[in-house]
Amino acid sequence: MTATIRIALLCAFTGLLAVLLSSCATGKHAEPVTPPVSQSEPPADEAPDYQTNLPGILPELSQYRVVLVGERHDRLDHHVVQLDIIKYLYSVNPLLAIGLEMVQQPYQLALTDFVEGRIDEQTMLEKTDYFSRWRYDYRLYAPILRFARDNRIPLVALNVPSEVTRQTAREGLVSLTGSARNYIPESIDRTLPGYEQRIRDSYEMHGEHAMGDVENFIDAQLLWDEGMASRAADYLQDNPARQMVVLAGSGHIINRTGIPQRLERRINSPVVTVLPAMDEEGEEQAGTADFWVKTTSLELPDKGLLGIMLETDERGVYASSFTENSAASQVGVKERDYIRSINNRSISSNADVGLAMWDKKPGESVQLTVDRGQEAELQVLRFEIRLH
Repeated sequence: MTATIRIALLCAFTGLLAVLLSSCATGKHAEPVTPPVSQSEPPADEAPDYQTNLPGILPELSQYRVVLVGERHDRLDHHVVQLDIIKYLYSVNPLLAIGLEMVQQPYQLALTDFVEGRIDEQTMLEKTDYFSRWRYDYRLYAPILRFARDNRIPLVALNVPSEVTRQTAREGLVSLTGSARNYIPESIDRTLPGYEQRIRDSYEMHGEHAMGDVENFIDAQLLWDEGMASRAADYLQDNPARQMVVLAGSGHIINRTGIPQRLERRINSPVVTVLPAMDEEGEEQAGTADFWVKTTSLELPDKGLLGIMLETDERGVYASSFTENSAASQVGVKERDYIRSINNRSISSNADVGLAMWDKKPGESVQLTVDRGQEAELQVLRFEIRLH
């Protein structure tokens, strides 16, 4: 599919973030329209208002069975754009599904249970291993997943398990055994122009190539992209009435050689790609996607912090040092104290800390239980800490 490539400029301003869209086309100019766009709310009351209008883009996106929207994972403005697209498409066609790079395929049941209301958000995060496998601030994604839950929009886990891609990067596809081989798609296209060179360039950026041989590195990236395309295609084939929005890192969408063409090959239908701006300066990315959306950065509100630098060993998670003006240090937590619980949630890993702390705000208080000393002189201490 050769789409008319347009650059859509989405300009956000701090304070009253009135967003103005201008669209210029190669070959034709899109007539401005005003579709019924839902305004996206940032994921916290303290965040600035944000509103967007995408005339000339959203109506065209709705004509495709699959819309792929890129992201830089840590950019709030990218996720706000994603949610606006999802809300519009849902208003046009409620038979929508959302494919997620952020969740790996073995954890599909947890997503389904969350959407169906059988488990709450915290349990979903725990059952998807979110804080050990993805780890980005969940507040970036929460509005998207909550919108899906509130409207019973299926969430589809697309990603290949990280242990499978790591093993492939180290020793190649031939090294996969047992159930890991189930994640190798039936077909893998190695011929897409520019794809392999882009992966080689990425490999060179790793310096001493700790990931292993370059050919294995390419295999791992192919498995990643083909695996996500295959999972999305399987869902669409099993649910022929559904439209899908795929949310993935921009590297999997740029130039259409990651997921897009591999998905088109499987479903025999064109897909459309949208990329938020790749950098703060707004360097034009024309030609890398069917639509390019330029945004300016938005910031999440501050999180509530303990002020502890954490490390782990065989005994668990311990305080290795403290930040300046650390709330924990001020109430008596010391270096080498092992954290055993936060608000009665057992702590044995950094992921457990993430689960306990992701939604905490400055000024809130938490109950911290620590072990101090060796077994012969072990002390169990409890602190109430006001987060900063």
